Amino acid sequence: RLTTFGRAESLDALGAIDWLKKRDDIDAGKIGVYGASMGAVTAIYAAAEMPTLACAVADSAYAIYDAQVEFELEREGSRMKFSPRWRKIVSRMFLMFEPLIIGKWASMPDPVEKIRDIKCPLFLIHGDSDGRIKPENLDMLAEAASDAGIPLRTWKVENDGHCTYLGSEEYYRRVITFFREYL
Repeated sequence: RLTTFGRAESLDALGAIDWLKKRDDIDAGKIGVYGASMGAVTAIYAAAEMPTLACAVADSAYAIYDAQVEFELEREGSRMKFSPRWRKIVSRMFLMFEPLIIGKWASMPDPVEKIRDIKCPLFLIHGDSDGRIKPENLDMLAEAASDAGIPLRTWKVENDGHCTYLGSEEYYRRVITFFREYL
């Protein structure tokens, strides 16, 4: 009933991966994970917890949760937009009460920290005109992955917003090529 913005949702992904590994018709060494938007954060957490994954794709992930909350309170089109005067107060109140609502998941490290635990090749994607999650998040995540020595591929999709390129031929080609390379 509640979202943890990709953190606890990674348990569902890990459960699905465990289920796949037990199947006789699946090569357990050729399992990858994919997620877009909040699912991209889920994919990062799952890949960090499952060192045997062959590869991971994270499309449009946020890097730092607190910064994403603040951005949501200021971005155009947000149902929770507040004036600059109230933004910091509302953000602090939300972050203060969040642990009471979603429990231990609120204290998990940010994706930019968690990404350092990934052992498999990683493909990060983000639209350069994303109005929901700032494109700079790709840069922060890519820098952390690169610093950790993770085999990394990135694609900043030109002139596209938040996952608006999903379903395009180029998107499918790039994602499928990445999965074929590692699976």
